Amino acid sequence: MHLLPMSLEELNLYLDNSHELSRDAMLEKIILLTVSYFCVGTELRFIHSSESTTKSGKQRASSFDESENSDKPD
Repeated sequence: MHLLPMSLEELNLYLDNSHELSRDAMLEKIILLTVSYFCVGTELRFIHSSESTTKSGKQRASSFDESENSDKPD
């Protein structure tokens, strides 16, 4: 499914409220809502995974530094 930008005619087109309650309009709204939730969920998952990767990378680096310091004689 490809989303296309709305034209000026579509924005200025006057439709009565009965159009909003039609089967096709309701299905379109449901589909767009579903796609929106999927996109937001995917972005949140990527953000969460990148944050956890960054945190684990910092933990590995700090534990590596500690192990180097413990190997050196005083």
